[in-house]
Amino acid sequence: MKDIVQRFLKYVSFDTQSSENNPGQCPSTEKQFRLAEYLLEALKAIGMQDVEMDSHGYVFATLPASKGMEQVPVGGFIAHMDTPPAMSGDNVKPILVPNYDGEEILLNKEQGIVLSPK
Repeated sequence: MKDIVQRFLKYVSFDTQSSENNPGQCPSTEKQFRLAEYLLEALKAIGMQDVEMDSHGYVFATLPASKGMEQVPVGGFIAHMDTPPAMSGDNVKPILVPNYDGEEILLNKEQGIVLSPK
């Protein structure tokens, strides 16, 4: 579990803020390619196959079926790799909540920002 948390923390360390100033460009900023390039290498490192990235920063990879499971339908994962233009993607500080109890999570004491399940 520690490895998955470390991977997530690495992913969110990339500034992937989008820009509204580059209409028609996908992704809208060059810095978004940095996360895509990192994911590309990470997928190769864990043994995925057919790993590639297209000119728009979309990353693709194949996880081969386990022996005896070759006839199981193929699945896919899709995720955004950017943050909106209105929010900075720089200097993100994730809050880890081990053993979350379903209650409110204090995000910013000074500003009174709380994440509530309500």
